[in-house]
Amino acid sequence: MDEPTVAELAWAAGFWDGEGCISLATRSSNYGLHISQAGDEGVALLERFALSIGIEARIYGETERNRNPKYKPAFKLAAAQPSAYKAIGRCWPYLSETKRAQAQRAVDAYAAKKAAFVHFNLVKDVCPNGHPYDDENTFRETTIDGKVRRHCRTCQREHQQRVAERNGVRIRSGKYKVVPPYTHCIRGHPWDDENTYVGTTGTRFCKACKNERRRARRALARGIRLGEVA
Repeated sequence: MDEPTVAELAWAAGFWDGEGCISLATRSSNYGLHISQAGDEGVALLERFALSIGIEARIYGETERNRNPKYKPAFKLAAAQPSAYKAIGRCWPYLSETKRAQAQRAVDAYAAKKAAFVHFNLVKDVCPNGHPYDDENTFRETTIDGKVRRHCRTCQREHQQRVAERNGVRIRSGKYKVVPPYTHCIRGHPWDDENTYVGTTGTRFCKACKNERRRARRALARGIRLGEVA
């Protein structure tokens, strides 16, 4: 996409001055660009604005069900934070002082919120489960996007313990110990070669339970209760 010209940026800044605003979310401190238009030419104007400064945005309109025939159709352009930040940078030289101050407040509030969030995560000395974030109990991981995250070793060991026990393995003192297999299913049928089959995912199933469910479905299809089956 070609870079916008000075004339296009000046027109977009004037349109923004008259019709748009930068809104700031109070909880997350994220901000976005919003412009509203009414009339049959609203969509064309909003599309021209987005194309003039080269940003990605969504245009929302009224449905026929919610539209009041007394008024003109209304449309709204909404640009998320990355696009709003790009729009601020490109239109800044041509914006009025009022819109500049509005955009500056939104950017400063987001930067302060993000800095506070990063500082809060760095100064926390315990994990969410209460284990200390010390050198012995902490290891760090670098994600594919370059962010460094720290993890609790105790939480990791507890998670491995839970997963291993579900899979029939126990971890004791850093070693894996096989748990004696169950001899019967939850309904009391034996786990033997004759009554057991293994699915494609490696999970074992009880043939007697499967046959009982099949008989129950057939009896229900015939309109007979299980207790009445001879």
